Amino acid sequence: MSEIKEKTVFIMRGIPGSGKTTLSDSIKKENIENSVSICSSDSFFTHDGKYEYDSSKIVQAHAVCFKDFISSISKAIHVIIVDNTNIRIGVINSYISLAVSNGYNVEIHEFIANIPEDIRTCFERCQHGVPEDAINSMSLRFESYKEMCVKTIFRRCGKSIKVFQHAIETKE
Repeated sequence: MSEIKEKTVFIMRGIPGSGKTTLSDSIKKENIENSVSICSSDSFFTHDGKYEYDSSKIVQAHAVCFKDFISSISKAIHVIIVDNTNIRIGVINSYISLAVSNGYNVEIHEFIANIPEDIRTCFERCQHGVPEDAINSMSLRFESYKEMCVKTIFRRCGKSIKVFQHAIETKE
């Protein structure tokens, strides 16, 4: 990844521990000359640097994340990153529509964990204490955007929408 020339929204998708936040941080570091905003429901659960997840507040966390995204769009932040699991395709459609209608290019980055070794690697790397069976369940429910024809849905908007798939990197 290198410095981004045009206004771009990056949408991360994948199970916990798959590398979404690592890529998000890398994009932010490489764009020090641009304004960058990372919108994540994890921020809602982080207090004084400590992550404290409360499943009863997940809907509220995602609402705050989307509100942060809208705020970033309204401020014309150059690079906006949505760093959530986004397991189901439908949850990112509002982000895409708002981004494209405001002149942003969109890059969707999917982290694919299809085999037990990938799921185990993600579990071991996950920093939020998500149980391995929950990570496996998310992996089974993951819907790939790559399999859809995104460009035809948004072609009339004249902005670029690209989908990238990343394999789970293992330690060797």
